[in-house]
Amino acid sequence: RLGEELTLKPDAFLRLGAGDFEDRFSIEVDLGTEGSTTIERKLQNYLRYFHSGIDQSREKVLLPRSA
Repeated sequence: RLGEELTLKPDAFLRLGAGDFEDRFSIEVDLGTEGSTTIERKLQNYLRYFHSGIDQSREKVLLPRSA
């Protein structure tokens, strides 16, 4: 959830873990039923959510350092 204006609803959510590490993926599946504008809007919403840091802060996620 990113504010009241945006709720992300992926088609699937995948969580993979090994030892102390865990990767999480929101999965969207396009079967050719959505136009490019809708797909672009969804992508922008996922990017906004990622850059907000909400999930990372709540789950105490450490992001990889840039090289």
